[in-house]
Amino acid sequence: MGRRLATLLIAVCALVGTACIGRFATWPPDELATAYTIEGCESTHGEDPRAYDLNAGSGGIMQIDKETWADFFAREYGWTWTQIVQDDVLNHRAARVVWDRAGGSWQPWSACVP
Repeated sequence: MGRRLATLLIAVCALVGTACIGRFATWPPDELATAYTIEGCESTHGEDPRAYDLNAGSGGIMQIDKETWADFFAREYGWTWTQIVQDDVLNHRAARVVWDRAGGSWQPWSACVP
């Protein structure tokens, strides 16, 4: 099932642009559909300009919580908050770290979990 979802997501990304493929490369195949759904819920797949507001409480296409994660990512990965919010691929990488640290769970995005 995971490979079929990955193939479908790649087809969707081909229609909307190759940057989409890079964003989802970080996720396990069985999690692609959920990652895509959450991205849509959180930022309308990047179409909502508020997703890129550096002063908001959460930022980027996957809406990473600033208070919880900004210092962690700066310290552990050298990623600035500006990079995390404005770079969609990096935002997905950061979201994957959050997901991993939540035990492979979408709990940090519980409002958007299908």
